[in-house]
Amino acid sequence: MDKANAFFGTLGLAMRSGQVVIGEPKTKVLVSGSQAALVLIDAAASANTVKTVLDKCRYYGVPAATVAGGRLGQAVGRPACMIAGVVKGGLGDLLYKKVVENEFDDIQLELNDGQTQANL
Repeated sequence: MDKANAFFGTLGLAMRSGQVVIGEPKTKVLVSGSQAALVLIDAAASANTVKTVLDKCRYYGVPAATVAGGRLGQAVGRPACMIAGVVKGGLGDLLYKKVVENEFDDIQLELNDGQTQANL
């Protein structure tokens, strides 16, 4: 199993265990409550949605990652999913670690200073 598939498999497991919230409103509440380990944004999300979520993540210092189009919805079992927040602790910390330490083409990590770390 390659690294990207392992990441998305773990994300699906986190979703089934209730450690992932779906949608912009729930994700923004998770981020503002300092409970988010990572925010995932589908590359196909609208520019306005991406901007509001990234602004919230930058303000609260939560890392955000852009996921290749369609992969996020497929991993969580909701094809229309554009935004997901992963809860801190347990699988959330593991997913964050996988994004930071592993290199794969399906995810790009957004750093808090607005720069993009390539090839993640």
